[in-house]
Amino acid sequence: MGKNDANQSSRAYSGQCKITVIVAKRTSPVFSDPVIDGTLSDGKLAAGMDISIGFKVKDEGRDINKFTISGGLVGAQADQACSTDTYDKNHTLTCNLSLSSPPAGDYSYWASVQDNQNNKALSKSVKFTVLKRNTEPTVTIKGIVNSVEQTGSFIDVGQGDEVSVVVKASDADQESYNELNEAVFRVGSGNFTGFSGGDLCTSQSGCREYIGEISQTTLVEVKVRDAAGAEATSGLTFNYVTAPEVQISVSNDAPFYDQAFTVKAEVTDRHGFNAENSALMLCRVPSGSRLPRNQACAGSSKVADCNDAAGNNNVYSCEYTENTKPDQTLSPGGYTYYTYVKNLKGLQGSEASVNVNAQPYLSTRIEYVQPSNSSVLEGDPVTFSVTAFSQSTRSESIDYEDVQFLLDGSPVDNTDLKIENVRHCDVNKPQPKDKIRLCTDSDSSFDLVWTPEQAYQNITISAQLVDNVGNESRSDSTVLNIVSRESVSPSAPRINVQQAPDNIRTRVISLSNIYNTAELAVSAKIGNQSVTIEGTGYSSGEVWTGRVTTSIQNHGQNLVVTAQGKRSLDGRQLAGPAVTHDHTIQYTLPDKSQVSVALREDSSTPGQYVLTVEHSDTKELIFEEIAETETVLYRPASKEVVTGNELFSDTIRVDLARSHGKKLSVCVKGRNYHPEDGKQFQATFSEQQCANKIVQDPEKFTSGAPGKPDIAIQGDQKNWNRVNVTVTGGANTERLNVQATLDGEPVTISGSDYDQNTRKWTGYLDTHYDQKGMQLEVEAAGYKTVQTDDGNWHTELHGPTESDTYTITYPAPATPDKPTVELDEPVNKSGQYRLTVKRPAALKHAKALDIVASLDDVSINVSDRIPVTEQSVSDLSFDIATVEHDHSKKLEVCVKAVNYHSIDGAQRDLVFGEQNCKSERVDYGEPDDPGEPVITLTQAEVGVYSIDVGNLSKAHALNIKATMDGEVLVKGSEIKFQGVSYNHSVATKYQHHGATLTACVYLVRYREILKNGRIEYDEHARKEGKAVCHSTVVSHQLPIPGVPRFTYFPQDGKAAGDFLLGWQNSEDAARAYFKVTSWKGSVADKFKDD
Repeated sequence: MGKNDANQSSRAYSGQCKITVIVAKRTSPVFSDPVIDGTLSDGKLAAGMDISIGFKVKDEGRDINKFTISGGLVGAQADQACSTDTYDKNHTLTCNLSLSSPPAGDYSYWASVQDNQNNKALSKSVKFTVLKRNTEPTVTIKGIVNSVEQTGSFIDVGQGDEVSVVVKASDADQESYNELNEAVFRVGSGNFTGFSGGDLCTSQSGCREYIGEISQTTLVEVKVRDAAGAEATSGLTFNYVTAPEVQISVSNDAPFYDQAFTVKAEVTDRHGFNAENSALMLCRVPSGSRLPRNQACAGSSKVADCNDAAGNNNVYSCEYTENTKPDQTLSPGGYTYYTYVKNLKGLQGSEASVNVNAQPYLSTRIEYVQPSNSSVLEGDPVTFSVTAFSQSTRSESIDYEDVQFLLDGSPVDNTDLKIENVRHCDVNKPQPKDKIRLCTDSDSSFDLVWTPEQAYQNITISAQLVDNVGNESRSDSTVLNIVSRESVSPSAPRINVQQAPDNIRTRVISLSNIYNTAELAVSAKIGNQSVTIEGTGYSSGEVWTGRVTTSIQNHGQNLVVTAQGKRSLDGRQLAGPAVTHDHTIQYTLPDKSQVSVALREDSSTPGQYVLTVEHSDTKELIFEEIAETETVLYRPASKEVVTGNELFSDTIRVDLARSHGKKLSVCVKGRNYHPEDGKQFQATFSEQQCANKIVQDPEKFTSGAPGKPDIAIQGDQKNWNRVNVTVTGGANTERLNVQATLDGEPVTISGSDYDQNTRKWTGYLDTHYDQKGMQLEVEAAGYKTVQTDDGNWHTELHGPTESDTYTITYPAPATPDKPTVELDEPVNKSGQYRLTVKRPAALKHAKALDIVASLDDVSINVSDRIPVTEQSVSDLSFDIATVEHDHSKKLEVCVKAVNYHSIDGAQRDLVFGEQNCKSERVDYGEPDDPGEPVITLTQAEVGVYSIDVGNLSKAHALNIKATMDGEVLVKGSEIKFQGVSYNHSVATKYQHHGATLTACVYLVRYREILKNGRIEYDEHARKEGKAVCHSTVVSHQLPIPGVPRFTYFPQDGKAAGDFLLGWQNSEDAARAYFKVTSWKGSVADKFKDD
């Protein structure tokens, strides 16, 4: 109620009054997150795009009096005021900022407000980057051929050209979001790949990528891309062009000088020829002239121009026929025809040439026919067929005064040649002595037979004839390889014969050291009887094995094995040395029989005894005869056939009344043998075994009879050969009867008298080592003398018989020490290895040494068993020989010590110690360096040059090659020599005048092997030295022709004014030239004629 209202009325009211008061709380403004309308990617806005940002602030008091948006391009921010009048139902004010295609740069915007109570609020800021507009990258590619940069995108390349490309890329954009980030290329249809090291090729020099040689037209493409995805591409094509392929041939390479012949060149080319931009021509120059390499021929050297030739399937022909006109014939001599070819692409063909020898009409010409065998063995006669063609128009016969055989251009001594089979037109004409007479109207022939006495490699061979008027003609040469017979002949095999471990009748024959062998001839004999060898046929390899089945009847005979290697070489059969080996056939004895015999009383039948014999490895039991004595009963001899391992038994009856007190003995031996064809061989016997029993009649024993004795048998600890026997008598014993047998044979035991007080009897038996294993059986019985009842006579009572056995034993020898062994390599090239056993006398318990050696598991013999004595204080050494074919094989030697009992010169109970083995790879060493030769090249006479080679002291052979401006005069061939120097001559021709003669020599050294006290050479192991060359310019001194005598006179039969000009022949002139220096009339003032 207001104050004025109270004063308006004085009426009073009574009752209750309710007043509601609403209090509004003052609040601060609050911004929500800005709302962005626009395409932002990771805070980035693409160039040319629009963006709108909305800021919203909520204020419950609705008293905001200031709303501002601030910001803009960084560095150029500004404020924008917003309206504060219009709140929505949620008490929220909104202000929007719109940007249309803002420029590139970094932007930041935020909003702020203030109300009437000075409360302030600040929004979150909005930051983004407007990207720059993208510029597309660029890329270029250039080709490089053989390191030369090319222009254009279509580049010709040929065979052997090496190509590369240079790529340069650029991009004006430098920002991470639009800069260049990829550069790739590909060759042909392959995959795109990056440049080396990921290079983008943006440097000033760009990227250079090596491609190499190509064999077909190839496209190279390059592509670059920036971070914004813009691309640029470029490419070029290497156009593969081929050089022409040229072949040249001649219809006759040795015509007479005026005889027509045709030279033909064929060119294969896919680009073609025309008359302006290409060339296809045939050229001719005298032989020996330097060919103008890669230059077109001109003038008289050009004989045919076929540049406008039409091709057929890319093949173009160019032909030229010589001597088609009588006034245009060649002069006698050698000519070289060659080609000059350049196709439309400017590519030159390989220069092809052919030589033609225009023959003069001399009196003879020869041809050489190569023999059928191109490979010849030293010592084999070789026949060369020589044909001579008559070219003379004279009627007289032609005699050949000299026939020479040339090796590498040097004559061979005619005493090494045989001339055979002279075939000529008139066989009735006698042949002149020391000459070969041939005919003038047809060809003739004869054979040259030469037997080489040493090996040559690639030696050139030709023949040369000189006739009776001085004309000389040399044949073409051929190349022969004369092989050392030893190097290709089959080797001598090593033969070893041993008994098969699984069959005593089979002997295994092993052959080793088999080389250069295609066939093995192996035979065997026992005595004079041939036997069959079982085994597979030999095909290849260094070893072969076979088997021979022998018979027990061959025991002690010799098996003689003969082996020989064979092979075929160029149609000839070669046989190696025949080797023989003797092997004594020894059959091991059959297993020794083992028997044991026993006698026992038949308790059910008095006077009857049961005999049993256990036996093994026994085919027959032999019972020995036992003579009757006062104390021994008689037993007859007998034999029983038994088999294998069985038990033999029999019964024996005795007369008790007559036999009481006597000994019943049975002694038996077992017999074993090898049966073959119903016969028995190599019988062996067991040790004899005996069983004894004292016959006792029970009715004759009385109560006072002696008791049973006790027997003890043992070996003497101090004397291996002695066995001690002790018998203790039983009760009532006055004396003892002691008997003994050793393997059934009675033996005497030396002993003392029986001592009744101690009741002891002692004795001994001395044995021998050969009795080792035998059974000693000792029997003893006590005796007592008693008086009969009537006292008239005495009788002896004996007690029961006791027996005991003992096996004769000898202790085993002690185990010997392991020897110390050394195996040394040879100090020279002998192939011998030195085996040394260090101080064998120092080995404990060693009485001998066994040595076993092998080469690649093939046994070789070093020595028999070697005794070791106390005097063997120094080392033992042995030489083990090898041969060159054993090179690289494993040589293994094992040595072990042996201990044994030495009994009467025999070795018994062998005990072997641990063996010590040493091995080496057989090494014959590599040949030494032969060094470098010293060459001098001098002119021996006009046209003949001497190649002198020195410094040969380290070499065994040399190889010479001589060339004349590329033409081979002496082909490389290996020449064996003796001495420290070597000389070789080379003949040149006049047309070689001014050319360069080059001689090259390298030396060869072989592996040296010491064999049978002398050095031999293994040509399979060789070392070649460095080649040394020497050159000189060939000079043919020209003779100065003399002054001719000139005459002229009227020509008979001709019109007046005709003259004949003549000159007298000069031996040192080849041609004459005429020149008329003055003339009256209208005729030309001079002329020239050759």
